[in-house]
Amino acid sequence: MPKRLCRGCSERLCRNCYERFGFSDPGEHLYLVVDDWSSGYNIRKINLPSGTGEDGSAGEGAVQRLPPGFMNLDAERGVPEFFTSAFGTKIMATHPNLPEIPVPIIDLDRKTVLPGPETNCPAHPIYFPVGSDKDLDGYVGLSKDPESLGYLYFCDMTRTDTDSGLCPCPDVKCSKVKVFNKNLAERHLGATLMYMHHSKFCIVECVSVDDVKADQALHELSGTEASSGSIYMYRVITFTIKYNRRPGLKVKNHRVQCYKVPREATSEFIHKDPVAFWL
Repeated sequence: MPKRLCRGCSERLCRNCYERFGFSDPGEHLYLVVDDWSSGYNIRKINLPSGTGEDGSAGEGAVQRLPPGFMNLDAERGVPEFFTSAFGTKIMATHPNLPEIPVPIIDLDRKTVLPGPETNCPAHPIYFPVGSDKDLDGYVGLSKDPESLGYLYFCDMTRTDTDSGLCPCPDVKCSKVKVFNKNLAERHLGATLMYMHHSKFCIVECVSVDDVKADQALHELSGTEASSGSIYMYRVITFTIKYNRRPGLKVKNHRVQCYKVPREATSEFIHKDPVAFWL
């Protein structure tokens, strides 16, 4: 818990103290979807660690097993695109097995599936930005280009208050260091970037380790073995971003947790971007 508190607040109730000392909101979690259920998908809730080491970062610990799923969805396996977006405590999905019903809304609080929009709605949903971050005031993205894989990009908000009435193209900056592990024995399969709050972000990366001997820690833990002998692993990375025009984009408070991908997950699912939400 925090070492000190705001005047007049209690340790259990003070939300400001959690934010000030870098703790995650107690009501928010990382939700990871994996198709390791025989009839579809398991939804797991993962608690992320709080705080950092003395140097503001923390290396990888031992590879852990994922917690058991607390909810599942009956649907065709191997298609992570079914899960489209999240809002509040709900995840929106499509359901190919029942195309005639409204879009399913997965309510994580009630652990049930609710009917969403009718199927005669436009095929492509419209996404709106919600909230703002006074410390960033822009857009943060994760590069998918093989030449810049693992780097973060930041783009300023487009200015509309210019005297000429024109809207100049915003500046785009790249982080100086990669947020992905540089282990040459690993092969990157996919990654998902999530905004948590107050300049804090989370990345879930899926990797395969083809040469088990190159990583003794994974070898001893006897991870998920595929037919090719590869080990599949989820790497959960949390960090904060600070942006100034002169020094540029800085990644701080870097922490990592590793989880073995369940043996039952399909190859089609593993080789795409992980399905993960911060709610």
